[in-house]
Amino acid sequence: MSSSFDTIGLVARRATENVEDTVTTLVELFSARGAKVVFDEETTERLGRTADQAPRSALGEMCDLIVVVCGDGSLL
Repeated sequence: MSSSFDTIGLVARRATENVEDTVTTLVELFSARGAKVVFDEETTERLGRTADQAPRSALGEMCDLIVVVCGDGSLL
């Protein structure tokens, strides 16, 4: 992974099957490339994940990239 994207924030808009599948794929992809993945607290709770987490308001300061996964599985 490029040094400019060492820490990646993931935010899921709604807890649906498509979101879970997309988030799982992204975590595997980013982790395989050596990036640290951080979830906002709401996403961690909604998806039942145990991962690094931070308040949504802090993600911009601590992450090099933030990916938002929408309810239909699309990415922003």
